[in-house]
Amino acid sequence: MPKLKVFSTTSGIRDHVVAAPSRPAALKAWGAKTDLFSMGVAKQVTDPKIVKQALARPGEVISLGRSADVEDDHRARKKAAPRKRAVSPPSRATLTAAEKRLKELESKQAAELEDVERELAALGRRRDQLGKRHAKARRAAEEKVEDARDSYQAALGQWSD
Repeated sequence: MPKLKVFSTTSGIRDHVVAAPSRPAALKAWGAKTDLFSMGVAKQVTDPKIVKQALARPGEVISLGRSADVEDDHRARKKAAPRKRAVSPPSRATLTAAEKRLKELESKQAAELEDVERELAALGRRRDQLGKRHAKARRAAEEKVEDARDSYQAALGQWSD
């Protein structure tokens, strides 16, 4: 395994440290497209605390606060409790309004169906009345046809005699 060196570059308020076998490998780990070393933005690190931390995770970019001690910064990130946002509960107003509209719609539809059922019942009664009236009229008409046929047959019989 090649001997690892520790390199560092900064993004302003944070240092980005990586343990890599060479400068090009460090640039690749940082995702740099230019030679940060020739620009004076990156350098090899010799601070024992930083070197120890970087060598513990070779090839991995470690971000450190510039003003804090390396170990303190690492511990602070581990111990920092997640910040809780003060979030108000979601509003139920939209759901309540939708439920109210649904109940109103159901009530309106039930009333409309009751009206249709009443109309159907009235139409059924009317149909029954018409059926009775038509049957009575048909019977009367059939009787007249029978009477007329009998009269015709009788007249035909007298004529031919």
